[in-house]
This record gives sequence, C-alpha cells and structure tokens, in this order.
Amino acid sequence: LAQVENRESDYTQRNTMEQVPTLECCDAVTGDTKRLSQSIAIIEFLDEIFPGRPALYPIDSFDRAATREMVELVNSGIQPLQNRRVIQDLEA
Repeated sequence: LAQVENRESDYTQRNTMEQVPTLECCDAVTGDTKRLSQSIAIIEFLDEIFPGRPALYPIDSFDRAATREMVELVNSGIQPLQNRRVIQDLEA
C-alpha cells in the first residue's frame, strides 16, 4: 500500500475502487471469476463456503454480535482517519 500498488492498472482491473483487500475466486458452476473487496464481506463469505473449518467469527450469537460491534468501530471510527483517499481529499 505504501507503494500505491493498488492504483496500478493490473489491480484497478480487478477492483475499480482501488481498495485492498480483494478476494478473487472461481465460480464452481460457471467458471467465472468473482471478486469481493471488503474485509467483512470476504470473512463472511469464507465462513460460509468452508463450514467445516474453524470459524473466522465466534460461534456464539452474542460473541458474533460483539465482534461485529468491534468491526464497526474500526470501519466507521478508526479506519476513515487512516484511509489514504480520505487524507488526500482533506489535504486538497
């Protein structure tokens, strides 16, 4: 990220928003490449397609909700302040 590789054309073709991370996977039915680009969407997707593996989120409903609460704190409170795009907009 420090070298801004996510803004290079190869990555931009995968994720037009130029955000990290991006998960690429192959659709088992169609063979098409599918992409997800937000951490929470990726984590929930992986939890759902690999149900026999250790869960990425806690199993207990309250603990899962508490985890989502912490995730929202980062997504809405902390991350925007560290986001390069936000910083560049503020400096402009």
